Amino acid sequence: MKRTIFFVFLLGLVTMGTARQVVYRVPIQGTIDLGLPPFLERVLEKADADGAAAVVFDIDTFGGRVDAATQIKDAILSAEVPTIAFINRRAISAGSLISLSCEKIFMTGGATIGAATAVDLSGKKGSEKVISYMREEMASTAEKRGRNTEIAKGMVDEELSFTHLVIDGDSVEVTDLEGRKEGKLITLTTELALKYKIADRKAETFDEVLDILGYPDAEVLEFRENWSEKLVRFLTNPVVASLLTTFGFLGILFELQSPGWGLPGTVGLICLGLSLSASYIAELAT
Repeated sequence: MKRTIFFVFLLGLVTMGTARQVVYRVPIQGTIDLGLPPFLERVLEKADADGAAAVVFDIDTFGGRVDAATQIKDAILSAEVPTIAFINRRAISAGSLISLSCEKIFMTGGATIGAATAVDLSGKKGSEKVISYMREEMASTAEKRGRNTEIAKGMVDEELSFTHLVIDGDSVEVTDLEGRKEGKLITLTTELALKYKIADRKAETFDEVLDILGYPDAEVLEFRENWSEKLVRFLTNPVVASLLTTFGFLGILFELQSPGWGLPGTVGLICLGLSLSASYIAELAT
């Protein structure tokens, strides 16, 4: 009996020792919209519950909504599982905030990160209130992960300028950053991001990222949005959301000027309903 118990115990130890580690691969591509936070929160919760070795975000985005990016940032900072941003070409605007919130940043050759000032749909710069919030949001995120806050602020506010940065405890004169000058936003190439300690390593492929992390034989689980998250991503796309709101008000306005109730009013109500309730669809469906 004792031998049987010892054999079972030994077999359990061997099984634990030979179990493959699991790495989650999560795409962040295209526009950052309100359908993305519920998806990423779901994946991070599952990774924490399953004891995943790491979550790697495969990032290629020009940015999107600030409110969506801050929700994602909060979810990443609150996660217990190690998080890695793999900037696969670009992490612009909201994408740079998401990348800075990860514990490690890997970039492909020729990639970029930065240009995170807040603008509206027409490209007009946000108010000082909005810029101030985004500037300090970037700085606090960089500070949390031990990255340079001056560079993070310079990605948002072109009115800032500096001549020196503190890198690894040493004051370094900066001459190769165009964004160090007043009137210029900071956008970093891969080499500059590595030089100024915004990025940790250079990697050309996802497999190379796994090798650097020490998980060359890990089981990789790739995640995609479910139907509700895809629907919300479509409805909260800035262009689609703007069209829904416009058609909604036009439909209601036309209906008010006509006797009875007809098709324009119905279409208007549907458009407004979709526009106002899109952010709740993913939560209800999940």
